[in-house]
Parts: sequence; structure tokens; C-alpha cells
Amino acid sequence: MLTQKLIKLICSKANFLAINVQANSSNYGFNTITKYPKADFVCIDEQEIRLALHDKYNSLQPLIHTVYKKMKCKMIIVTRGSEGTISYSKNHGFIESPALTQKVVDRVGAGDSLFAITAPCVYSGMNDDLTSFIGNVAGALQVQTIGNKKSIELIHLTKFITRLLK
Repeated sequence: MLTQKLIKLICSKANFLAINVQANSSNYGFNTITKYPKADFVCIDEQEIRLALHDKYNSLQPLIHTVYKKMKCKMIIVTRGSEGTISYSKNHGFIESPALTQKVVDRVGAGDSLFAITAPCVYSGMNDDLTSFIGNVAGALQVQTIGNKKSIELIHLTKFITRLLK
């Protein structure tokens, strides 16, 4: 949908650019993070970063660092399903955050929920640890429902965090 000309324009004009690219059956291999010249925040899953860099087997951390440097971003988060997330920023290095639920009804929308809540966190300058944690809370809440049937509401987010901290 986005041409190279449009991507270039968006990247040059955005005050803060958060990008989440997704690979699916209709765009597999054609919608990769590497087609964007820069972003302030990148959020993708492990399969998508591996696809973008054509690297199926090597350690994830060097791949994350490669995309981080290429995109000149402030932070990158890579989602890993039941393995949680791994993020990277210059100030905090690599941060691994665990998945926060074992009750998975449907994975659909988990990455979208994580992205939707972490992008404003990164924009506001929130600490990377806290950003990753809140993102994983959103993902944990999302996988407990079928599809995108329900939105994640602040009250559910805060109750989940309160239960975790007890």
C-alpha cells in the first residue's frame, strides 16, 4: 500500500514515527521493516525481524542491534510469544521481559495491543523497563480473549498490574 515515495515522505515529516510491520500470507516477504529508512520506535515479532534480515538461525540480539542501527531508532521491541519480549535502546541495552500469562485463548491482536500501548510510552520518554512491562501486560490481557473482541481498558490494565505486584 505504501510506495517508497510515500514512505520517504512519512519518514521525513513525522515528529515521532512508530512502526509496526506485519508479515501475513498476502504480503509475506514484501512488507519488512527494512523498507523504511528510519523510525523512532520499532515493534515487530521475531519472525518478522528474521525475515527482514534473511536470518533464520542466528542469535536474536545481533539482529535487533542491526535493525536498531539501521533505523536510528530510540527503542526497538521484538515480541517472542510465550518467550515474552526483548527490547533494545542505547541507554538501557537489551532488556528481556517475560510473558505475563499462561492462559492463551487466541494470539490475534497481542502484538497490536503491545504496540498500541508502548508507542506512546516511548514517545513520552518512559523508562524502557516500564515500557516493556506495560507492553507485556497489554499482550497478556489480549491473548486471554478471542480475536479483537474486546479492547484493553485502563481499569483492566491497572488491575492486572496490581495483581502482579501483590
